[in-house]
Amino acid sequence: MTISLPHAGFAARIFLEECIASAQPLSEPGRALAHSFRAFGPGEETGLAGFWDRTEAVILLLRDNPSPLLEPHLKNCNGLWFLQEDPASWGPVELARLESVAQSARWLRDEIVTRLPAEACPSGGNSPLLELLSPHCARGGFRLAAEAGSGVALAREDLRLATDRWQELDRALREQVAGRLGTTAGRLRSDLTVAIDDEPKLRLCREIEELAEIAILPHQVQFRFMPTGEAREAHAGMTRLRQRCHQLETDAIAGLCARLAPFLPRLNEELDMVGRIDLLRGRARWAIQHDAVRPRLSLDGSMTAIKAHHPVIRSQVESLERRYQPLTFTLRPPLVSLTGANMGGKTAFLRTVGLLQALFQLGYFIPASDFAARPVRSMAWVGAVPDSPTLGLSSFGRECRDLLEALHQDLPQLMLVDEFARSTDAEEGLALTGALLDHLGEAGEGLFVFAGHQKRLTCHVEGEIQYLHTGGLDFTAYLRNLGLMEAIPALAASMNYQILDGCTISSDALQIALALGVPENLVRRAREILSENASGMELSD
Repeated sequence: MTISLPHAGFAARIFLEECIASAQPLSEPGRALAHSFRAFGPGEETGLAGFWDRTEAVILLLRDNPSPLLEPHLKNCNGLWFLQEDPASWGPVELARLESVAQSARWLRDEIVTRLPAEACPSGGNSPLLELLSPHCARGGFRLAAEAGSGVALAREDLRLATDRWQELDRALREQVAGRLGTTAGRLRSDLTVAIDDEPKLRLCREIEELAEIAILPHQVQFRFMPTGEAREAHAGMTRLRQRCHQLETDAIAGLCARLAPFLPRLNEELDMVGRIDLLRGRARWAIQHDAVRPRLSLDGSMTAIKAHHPVIRSQVESLERRYQPLTFTLRPPLVSLTGANMGGKTAFLRTVGLLQALFQLGYFIPASDFAARPVRSMAWVGAVPDSPTLGLSSFGRECRDLLEALHQDLPQLMLVDEFARSTDAEEGLALTGALLDHLGEAGEGLFVFAGHQKRLTCHVEGEIQYLHTGGLDFTAYLRNLGLMEAIPALAASMNYQILDGCTISSDALQIALALGVPENLVRRAREILSENASGMELSD
């Protein structure tokens, strides 16, 4: 059974929607499938591997045999509203659209899907639907084809002859009237306007039977040419024949729709196939765009990534003309603690971990050189949230609410905890974090990653915690870069965002404060206080 994850709040934290926007399907069936698609969960590893197989086959197809017609045919499978209506109500517009969509579905099946061994095609060969429609759609639109001698063909011939006869009589009558008025026959195709004070011309127009007076205005009178005599009778006969021809065509179209109706379920099967290939095309194009690799299933439950990157964060960093640093790490369950410098990339690391897990379970390839993980049943983000006045909650109140929701989610779980309880009392926050670690270590199943500034965490499961830290600030490099750029870009350029084993020695807070312009005397005094506190601790020991 597939599960619904990640939920909207978690997806927003990891920038999931922005990341996969370029993978969205082009066709209506593809978008419907993407909307209903659910992530693979524990126990569905076989289905997940099969989805990767199909994605890989499409990647090879796009790389080795790209077709410029693929995307146009997928885009043509839109505007399918008429398939929800009764075929008996269809007319030429719907039938022309039906033929075009069926042509695209058949092309996609014959040229794309049949070359993918893992993608099943509807069985039974070609549907007669196109064979029934094609004679009527030879020129791109729909015009009912009629066999010689049929009622429609005879009615069309009668209408053609009647039209020719009427046009001949009408043209002769217009020329006759135009001659009397001293103008051209073409001028009578629009209303004729005569000045109210032009009495001779006004009198002449009123004497001509074929000119009907349609409006009298303050300064002019308008006349309209109206056929009379034989021309009028010819027009009336032509109108009756047109109505008869229309009725015969309507009846013939209704009969055609009745013959097409039994084959519409087969077309819907082919459109389902179009949706599947469109979904895979989006995943494949995304993988090629981000140089992504097929992930592996982790045997021990750990998450391993080599040179992984978060596409959205990378784009943001590079838009500032800074160098993005890919991440290489291994996270061993159940507990991981990441510490490091301020501005050192801890939150970006959590976002990357969450994104990679979400992509993994949604069947995407991973933007990395290598990646392995195992499916979880839920994903949660706790911590580092702003106040929510509309809910009557402080930032710590929101963290507690998010934690409560996370603790009630299914296991195994990926929980990302970003500086939990930082906005409350430091000692109580540290104690609460330790208690949470104990709870998750004893009862939790999954991977729980904490990011913060606590160098060592006080809890009973200390030995089960994997300690990691970010590389931190290279102050020598910062001083060198400061001569070339502003302070904040210089800090970013001098920061090592790599993930290293063990606890950090310092968060570099004082160095960063000094670099950002905090007065030197304040920073110096802070160092003295740290030294005094350290001496006091040694004496107490």
